[in-house]
Amino acid sequence: MEIKNHLLEGNKVNFKEATSYGRRNTIVPDSVIVHYTAGPSGSSTVKYFSRSNARLSAHLVIHEDGQVTQMVPFDKKAYHAGKSYYDGRSSFNGFSVGIEISNPGYLTKKSVGYVTWWEAKKSNPKPVPEDMIFVGEHRNPGTRSTRWHRYTQAQIDAVEEVCKALYEAYEIKYILGHEEIAPGRKADPGPAFPLDDMRERVFNQKPKTLAELLKGSVSPKNIIKKGHVTARLNFREGPSIETSKLTDPIDKNTRVGIIGEKDDWINITHKISGWIKKEDLEHDNTDDEGDGIILVDNVVLKSSARNGKVIRHPLRKNDKIYFHDQYEDWLLVSAYIPGWVMTKYVKI
Repeated sequence: MEIKNHLLEGNKVNFKEATSYGRRNTIVPDSVIVHYTAGPSGSSTVKYFSRSNARLSAHLVIHEDGQVTQMVPFDKKAYHAGKSYYDGRSSFNGFSVGIEISNPGYLTKKSVGYVTWWEAKKSNPKPVPEDMIFVGEHRNPGTRSTRWHRYTQAQIDAVEEVCKALYEAYEIKYILGHEEIAPGRKADPGPAFPLDDMRERVFNQKPKTLAELLKGSVSPKNIIKKGHVTARLNFREGPSIETSKLTDPIDKNTRVGIIGEKDDWINITHKISGWIKKEDLEHDNTDDEGDGIILVDNVVLKSSARNGKVIRHPLRKNDKIYFHDQYEDWLLVSAYIPGWVMTKYVKI
């Protein structure tokens, strides 16, 4: 699976638009919230989210066989989290992707055996097969149920694959259960879903965040001062607005190294970082003047391994780079690019 234009693509994926979601509310997701539907089937959940009077929605519905129905683009607000709080933040609908897994949830004991909540209302309830009953304590002490409907392996695999794709496409920091952002009110996805193990695998699939990887990176020896920019501004090839832009604009409060001044301009080094193919680099990771040398001209940096977007400034043959990590046949590197910004926007 992969994500293009905020939509999931893959052999097991289809799209059906939900009725109720924030079409005008663009979000930048940094969290994934995992739910169970507490319904009889994935198709019934899709049908419910498609009703004209529906007030709820989720980005994805995971069916029993691992098929995935996307119902809201990942950059739009779905109504799945409700009143929510975790790690100092609330209202998770504003920055999270909601995944609904088709699963009945907790089971109720009847004379015929354990049954779903809707079967429990019938005079002749149909018991859940023994091999689909999971026995386990919930992470939230107030949840007394110990019998839960198992998830299929196809569902577990699909959720993990989806989460990996989301982690690749966005700056995902958290993968949480609804039970963790609304404890005492919600119990999904419950102990039958291996949430802790899955998120550990997802977060360990590739290097840590860029900020962590670049911590302690070596600075050029010719830096004479350090400062930070006070506004979002263009980074140019020379001390003039007529010269070419070297990279995307530098964000406000970015720390820079200062190497010279001319008139109303200041010459700085701006660290650009990204991923390159191993074949374009000769490296030994010794951390003296640089970890490696670029072997050919016009080597582009990408924002992430494999399918990342191209960062504008290409590296040239014999440029020195600093090597931080690797993922498959890609290397995460940084290079210091000298350029010019207006003096009035730099605070020493």
